[in-house]
Amino acid sequence: MSKAHISRVRTLSAPHCNLAPNKATHLEDQIPKVPSSCRRILAYSTTCRRFKAQRECILRVAGPSQRSTLKNICLALILAFVVATSSSKAFGQATVTSFNIKFATTGDDKDWNTQLRVRLVVNGQDVASLFCCDQDHNIDNWKDHTTTDRTLILNNKNVTLAQLQNATLVIGMTAKGNDTWIFIPTLRAKFNDGNPPVEWTWGETWLVSNNTEASETFPIPPKIAQ
Repeated sequence: MSKAHISRVRTLSAPHCNLAPNKATHLEDQIPKVPSSCRRILAYSTTCRRFKAQRECILRVAGPSQRSTLKNICLALILAFVVATSSSKAFGQATVTSFNIKFATTGDDKDWNTQLRVRLVVNGQDVASLFCCDQDHNIDNWKDHTTTDRTLILNNKNVTLAQLQNATLVIGMTAKGNDTWIFIPTLRAKFNDGNPPVEWTWGETWLVSNNTEASETFPIPPKIAQ
């Protein structure tokens, strides 16, 4: 950069921009830092507006080589912002394609003839359910320190992640006789937008049945787009 051009930068930066004169030859240093996380779109948008104003100011006083560098940086930031915004919207509006539940049996097994009942309830309606696992002496006996997966029947194919924020998972069992089952449940939901599955895991749970249904209700905590 010529002395005349540096002088022009210093002259214009004082009345029009907040650029430090001693950094006029390092214009990239004047660009505000953009947060890596885009979880809060409003905050990110504010940062982008601030960046845009500063960038336009810099471009008015920069030479051709600096303009090219700054434009490339700006395009990259705009692309990242658009992707983050669309991803966050899709994350909340995508519909569920399947629910899978995993039981990690810990200290006491489930007897083979104890019937399992799982219901996912949204606004009073069972959007997915499972009634099973009391027919086979081997497969349905969930032994200590084993993990068992089952797929829920999807009763409502229009459930979104946003709706699941008000959902509850009900897990119950009815034994033929006496049965105590200790387990850790994990619910996994897959969506139609290509985002990774979302999982919820709760703590160790005890169900004790004596020819009657025993159940526990698990509120589904909110999930934030990653």
